[in-house]
Amino acid sequence: MTDSRQIATRVFAVVAAFWMVTAFAIASLFPPDLSLSKLLSMASFNALVAFQDFVRDHIGLWLWTYICFPLLTRPAWFLPLGLAVVTGGVAVTLSTRPGTARSRRRS
Repeated sequence: MTDSRQIATRVFAVVAAFWMVTAFAIASLFPPDLSLSKLLSMASFNALVAFQDFVRDHIGLWLWTYICFPLLTRPAWFLPLGLAVVTGGVAVTLSTRPGTARSRRRS
């Protein structure tokens, strides 16, 4: 495994651990059914409204309707846990060695 691949594997593993700890902290400190939108509005209501306006005006209503809104209605720990699973999967994928090339010769 090359040095850059080892470094990338470790970086993704650390990022996965960070998101896992974040998801656990949110699940521990707040009610389990607290939605992500309520958590973000507790931090800054104006930022959530500005994000909604930005997405609908500059990217498209479809992104808000089909991606952002469903994520905001899920429990607050769901998004960090999903990011932990994805970055952990990337770390595992990078850590595996590529398969050896087989000879095309028949014996």
